[in-house]
Amino acid sequence: MRRLAVPLVGAFASGMVPGLVAAALAFLPTGDAAKSTFVSAAMCGMIAASIAGGFLADRLGRVRAMRLAGWIALLATPFLCVSQLFFAFAFAGRFVQGFGLGLFSVLLPLYIAETQPDGRRGRVTAFYQFSNSLGGIVGALCGFAVAGAGLSQSVAWRLDVLMVAPILVVFLIGSHWLKEEELVGACLRRARSPLPVGACVPHARKLALAMVVLALTSATGIGSVMHYSVTMMTEAGLTGSSANAADAVMRVCGLVAALLSAVFIDRHGRAFVLKIGTAGSAVSLFAAGGLFFGLKTGSVPTFAGSIPIAGLGVAVLLCLFVAFFSFGPGVCVWVVAAELLPASVRAKGMSFALLGNQIVTAAIASVFLPVASRFGYAPLFFAFALAAAMYFALAARRLYAGN
Repeated sequence: MRRLAVPLVGAFASGMVPGLVAAALAFLPTGDAAKSTFVSAAMCGMIAASIAGGFLADRLGRVRAMRLAGWIALLATPFLCVSQLFFAFAFAGRFVQGFGLGLFSVLLPLYIAETQPDGRRGRVTAFYQFSNSLGGIVGALCGFAVAGAGLSQSVAWRLDVLMVAPILVVFLIGSHWLKEEELVGACLRRARSPLPVGACVPHARKLALAMVVLALTSATGIGSVMHYSVTMMTEAGLTGSSANAADAVMRVCGLVAALLSAVFIDRHGRAFVLKIGTAGSAVSLFAAGGLFFGLKTGSVPTFAGSIPIAGLGVAVLLCLFVAFFSFGPGVCVWVVAAELLPASVRAKGMSFALLGNQIVTAAIASVFLPVASRFGYAPLFFAFALAAAMYFALAARRLYAGN
C-alpha cells in the first residue's frame, strides 16, 4: 500500500502547484510578459529534469531519486517567498521548483508502473492522475480562500507559494519507508548493463512514438490552461472570486474524469479512453477558440444584462476540455513509457519522451500571454484544437500501445 501511497502524495503536490500559481499570479506586480516568464521558468526546470531524470533513476535507484526530487522542490520555497520583490528570485525559485516537479513527472509514474502488475497498471496510473487533479483542486481552493481574505499582496503571495511545502514534507517523510522493489531492482540491473548498439535499433520506433504522444499531450495547451484559467475567465467577464470558483470547478471536472478513466482503461483498453478524450478535447478547444474570436470581434457580447455570459461560456468550455483531457491523455500519457519501452531502456526512454513534452509546454507557456495580449486567445485555442485533432488521428490509427 505504501509503495502506491507515497508516489500519490508526490502527484498531489505536483498538481497543487499550478492551482496555487494560477491564483498567485494576480499578486505578482508585473506585466504579462514577466508573468509568462515566471510560469515558463518552471517549464525550463522541467526540461532540465527530463534530461536528468532517467539517468538519476538508473544510478541512484527510483526511491533515492524520488527523495532527491522532493528536496529540490522544497528548497525552492525560500526563493519564492521573496520573489514578489525581486523578480530574479522568482525566476530562480520557479526553475528550481520546476526541476524538482519535473523529476517527479519522470520518477513517480515510472515507479508506479514498475511495481504494479499488468492487469492493474492502467487503473493505478489513473489514480496517479486523480491524485494530481485532487492537488489542483486543493490548490485552487486555497487560492480562492486567500484571494477573498482581503490580505495585502505580499502576504497573500507568500501564503500561496508556501502551501505546497507541508505536502512535500509529508512526501519526504513517507519516502523513507519505501524500498526498491524486486521488480525495480531487476530493472536497475538491466539498465546499468550496457546494451549492444544493434539491440537499441528495435526500440527507436517505440521511443519516437512515445515522444510524439507526449509532445501532442502538451500541444493541447493543458499546461497553459491550468496556469492561466483564472486570468482568461476574468478577462472574459467573471469577477476575481467567481473566476477562482470556476477554476476550482474545472479541476473537480478533471478529478471526476480521472476516476471514470480508472473504470474504463483496463476494461476497454488505452485506445478507447484516448480516442474519447482527444476527440472531446478537440471539440471543446475549437468551441473555446470560436468564443474568444467572437469576443475579440464583438460578435459575442460579454454581458447579457448583469450576467457575464462570455465568462460563463469560457468557464464551461474549459471545464469540458479539462474533463476530456483527464479522461484520455491525462491518464494514458503516464502509461505510454511503461508499455512501449522495455525495462532495459525504460527510465532513459521516458526521460527523452518527457523532454519533448516539457519543451512544448515551455514554448507555449512562454508565449501564451504575449500572443493573447496582441492577437487574443482565439488563435491559441484553434492551434490547441488542431493538436488535439492530430492526437485523435494517432489514436484512431491504433498506434498507441496497449490497444
